[in-house]
Amino acid sequence: MDYQVRMTAAYAPPRTREVSVPTEELTGVLERDLDLIFKYGQNDFQPQPRMCSVSIADVIEFNDLLYLVLPTGFKEISQLEYEEFVDLPLEKRRIALLGG
Repeated sequence: MDYQVRMTAAYAPPRTREVSVPTEELTGVLERDLDLIFKYGQNDFQPQPRMCSVSIADVIEFNDLLYLVLPTGFKEISQLEYEEFVDLPLEKRRIALLGG
C-alpha cells in the first residue's frame, strides 16, 4: 500500500514522498500503521535520491486524514492546522512541536 508523506521538516515548500508499506504488515491499528509508514519512510528501507527520510515534523496522509509526526507518536491535524504549520519558517517548525 502506498502513502503520501508531506516532507514539512526539511523542505520549504514541502515536497511529497511516497512510502510503500507491505500490505501484509498493516494491522488496522492506527498508531502501529503510522509507525510502519514512518519506518518504511526511512532511506535505510526505501532509498530515494535527493530526498530526506521521514522525520519529526513531517505530515503523513492516512485514510484521508493528516497526522503530524511528533517526537513520540503522532497527532491528527486539520487541513487548516497543516496550512498554519507550513506557513511557519522552516527552522521554527520543529520548535513549534515542543511548544516554543
